[in-house]
Amino acid sequence: MIKSIVKEINNLNIEMLINYVRNIKEDFSSRYDRLKRYGSMFSFIISPNRMGEKDIDLTYFKFLDINNFAHELIDFSGSGIWQEKFEELRVELEGTETNNLNLIENCWSSLPPRFLCIKKVGLAFLSAFGSSYICEQTFSKMKFILNSLRNRLTVENSDA
Repeated sequence: MIKSIVKEINNLNIEMLINYVRNIKEDFSSRYDRLKRYGSMFSFIISPNRMGEKDIDLTYFKFLDINNFAHELIDFSGSGIWQEKFEELRVELEGTETNNLNLIENCWSSLPPRFLCIKKVGLAFLSAFGSSYICEQTFSKMKFILNSLRNRLTVENSDA
């Protein structure tokens, strides 16, 4: 009888493991499909001068107030100084394995105010989450802050 119970438990564990692996496989598949679909937009980070307005789905950036994006992109693509600056960035990135983020950040932060919309989109790409762990971590912190021991701190009070 004990052997049959152990066998049943083992079968349940195997089924749980199979379902878990299947779910992970589906999750990764959907993430890679999205990456294939939208991943090319991320080349904007190092090659904004090589991108056209249609290469970037601006619906993701409506919150940034980037009405002049198309005009700025045309100006930007015609600017020899900035074409050269991003070409130098690409060469530096190919030649080094460290400080890549610093190189990219320095290049983007040096853009003048006349390219504000382009800069906003570039910085939005740079600040995109690679995963949801930061968001989940924030929710955990909020749950810790808004707990039963702090019953006077309601959601309405924290919003205020």
